[in-house]
Amino acid sequence: EAQWTLDELRHVAYRQEGEADSETRELAGAEQAARALEHDAERYRREAQQEESACRIMRDDLAQASREQRLLRDQLALAHRRDATFAAELQEQRQLALPR
Repeated sequence: EAQWTLDELRHVAYRQEGEADSETRELAGAEQAARALEHDAERYRREAQQEESACRIMRDDLAQASREQRLLRDQLALAHRRDATFAAELQEQRQLALPR
């Protein structure tokens, strides 16, 4: 009976050793997957920072374009007012030059 118990204990130890090896392999796989996820997360962080920087540049460009458009609109309005003033002055001078 002692031999049977010894054989049984050896069998249990062998099975537990196999389970430990399997768990070690699973843990190694999980660690490798975690490292891959960390690598991906860092890459996505860098990409997000680059996109954020690009968005800031585009926002600044849009703000500058809006300022320039406002200036051009103001200049156009001024040109229209001057044109109207010149047209009125021309009309007035023509009427003054007409014989009475």
